[in-house]
Amino acid sequence: MANLDNRVKQLESQGDDGLKDIHVYMWGDDPDMVEDTRTGEQMTRAEFERRTAGERVIRINRETVKNG
Repeated sequence: MANLDNRVKQLESQGDDGLKDIHVYMWGDDPDMVEDTRTGEQMTRAEFERRTAGERVIRINRETVKNG
């Protein structure tokens, strides 16, 4: 997770204002559960799809973050 936080901070410091409109969500071991990385909130995949309709989102897998 630190790798992701560092990358987002790096991009923000470069003045990419578009990042403020992008939310990052992470899948873990359970493919039906999603985590909002800004709030730590867990939600079902169906709730994720409902909430993010029309939003700019980045979806990542927890293993990708762990392995760098």
